[in-house]
Amino acid sequence: MKKAMGMFVALILALGMTGVAFAQWTDKVTITATVNTGTVDFLILGLDNCEVSEGIVVEDINVATDGKSATITINNTYPGSYAYLWIKVKNAGTIPIQLDRMRIVRESGPWALMDVYKYAIPTGDTVCGITGPVYFKNTLTWWSTWRVFDTDLAGLPNPPMGAGAERVLGAYFELDIDTPSGLQGETLVVKIDLEVKQA
Repeated sequence: MKKAMGMFVALILALGMTGVAFAQWTDKVTITATVNTGTVDFLILGLDNCEVSEGIVVEDINVATDGKSATITINNTYPGSYAYLWIKVKNAGTIPIQLDRMRIVRESGPWALMDVYKYAIPTGDTVCGITGPVYFKNTLTWWSTWRVFDTDLAGLPNPPMGAGAERVLGAYFELDIDTPSGLQGETLVVKIDLEVKQA
């Protein structure tokens, strides 16, 4: 009995020193995740005139082949005259976008014309279709600072554009009725910058 007890104690001590070994079956699964970032790509598809005052000539309408810029020339403007243009744009990216901000930059011509030419945004969902009021009619000088749609232009309809969606934007130019006669025969060239953001 003492011998058996001694062997039992010795076995316990041996197991305690070596640790208890036992088998446990395991298995695993692996998930590989691939994440692609979307793209923002805003293009100009077309540009044309809708309605102009009598005698005004709109010409030299060109959209760059990459769709990132366009030019237009409005000739023979006079005090009180206006030109309503349309710009067709497209969300060529893969995520929804929204207009973020815009500005009008003077490229050449007298600064005095920046104070007498006015710019506004008419609403419309179709080419040359005015469906509401003209928004934020102000001088080109006012527009020469970045104007943010969410704050400076709050109240202007600005729905998101889904991937592949197209939209028509209006552009309204007017020469102030009180433009000084000393500005006759002058030429003003401006650039309109329009930025979008993720919706």
